[in-house]
Amino acid sequence: MNEEKENIQSTRNTAGMSAEALHLQYGNRTTFCGGVDVQHLMTEGSPQMVKCEISRLREIFPTVLILSPSHEALMPDVPLANLAAMFDECNRIIS
Repeated sequence: MNEEKENIQSTRNTAGMSAEALHLQYGNRTTFCGGVDVQHLMTEGSPQMVKCEISRLREIFPTVLILSPSHEALMPDVPLANLAAMFDECNRIIS
């Protein structure tokens, strides 16, 4: 089976690209990259909020999401605790 897939890079919930809507529209035919809000969640949220969002995104996209910051970079104002929470939750999910 040689099924073609597309990739949507830098999905941003804050730009109207809700994970739920993208999944309904594209299902498993497309791979998504991003989704972790760097403007608000990573800078202003708690580590627990970051972990909950990572977990929520993985539930919506169990096999077609590359978890990463929505802008492919983290700004200097992201607390290290939130960065650690993002990596910890990703590691927990794949373990």
